[in-house]
Amino acid sequence: MVKFTEDALFSIEHKTQILGIDFKVLTKTYLLDSWILQIKRLSKNRLGQCNYIKKSIELNLDYLEVNSLQRFQNTLMHEVAHAMVYEKYRFDNKWKSIKPHGKEWKEAAITIGAQPVRCPEFDGIKPKFNYWLECKVHGVIESWIRRPFWIYLNNRMSKSVRRLLCPVCKEAGYKNYLQFLHLKNSVNRHI
Repeated sequence: MVKFTEDALFSIEHKTQILGIDFKVLTKTYLLDSWILQIKRLSKNRLGQCNYIKKSIELNLDYLEVNSLQRFQNTLMHEVAHAMVYEKYRFDNKWKSIKPHGKEWKEAAITIGAQPVRCPEFDGIKPKFNYWLECKVHGVIESWIRRPFWIYLNNRMSKSVRRLLCPVCKEAGYKNYLQFLHLKNSVNRHI
């Protein structure tokens, strides 16, 4: 692993290059099959994921842009540990009974130097979400970095969004509708 001080600042291009080098070292050392590294937008709560079907390790671009390289080096090792467990047990009948963050994964994580915890406490910066559904009473219900495709139909807000009820209010029997909001040029705009 390429080591740097915590306050070293890198552009997204440099971060991806360094993570690519780390990935090549880890895969050549610990994995038998050829895996690929993909840095792309994932769901908002995911720093990374291991895709067994595509044989790829995927890291979240949105979090990588606003956080330090060291956080993602640990995430990379975390996901490579998943790939190691998959390669070791995939042809074994035991594979279906292995828990994603069970003892086999913890052993693999310790072997490559990752923190052997399911979700390490993330104290980093979360990316800025630009679009959200908000209830007047309960606040933000859902948020996205990019505008969801289903929000607009023919440049108008879809009828389904206009009829969305807050799930908490709905359970209590109230009809509080959600508002779709987005941030553009630092100004809140209601749609």
